[in-house]
Amino acid sequence: MPLRADGASRSIPDSMGLASHTLCVDNALSQTEIDMSDVAPLPAGDYCILELFGHVTLVGRYKEVELFATKMMAIEPLFQDTLLSVVFHGGAAIYRLTPCEPETARKHQPTHGYQLPPAIRANVPAALLPAPSDYPGYSDHSEDNDDEIPI
Repeated sequence: MPLRADGASRSIPDSMGLASHTLCVDNALSQTEIDMSDVAPLPAGDYCILELFGHVTLVGRYKEVELFATKMMAIEPLFQDTLLSVVFHGGAAIYRLTPCEPETARKHQPTHGYQLPPAIRANVPAALLPAPSDYPGYSDHSEDNDDEIPI
């Protein structure tokens, strides 16, 4: 099982025999330079930047599969250097597919949960998402007086 940059190990389910996990590194907003010799390479496969109708962009490893007697695209979205569970898209939903090298995919991957579509974010392991209190502007309203009724 690979190790994350912080030394913790993590396993993500692999439903299509594609990849199950990779090494996690600091996000792209970090001011620290990442020495690529210290970063584990992404698993072998075809990577792309996928644009779907509905203003959705995914970056990850893909392959063509047949489900329900039709050809579909299986893509493992890349998030924080981890390949997530497989998501399937029909050909009619694809606006643009740009094949790329794994390192290009790594550079263009989302680094924050809000950059993922809600259906994919719902399946991201909790260890990859920050606690709600880590988001700017978060307030749990614990100091509010619950007896007051807002007007």
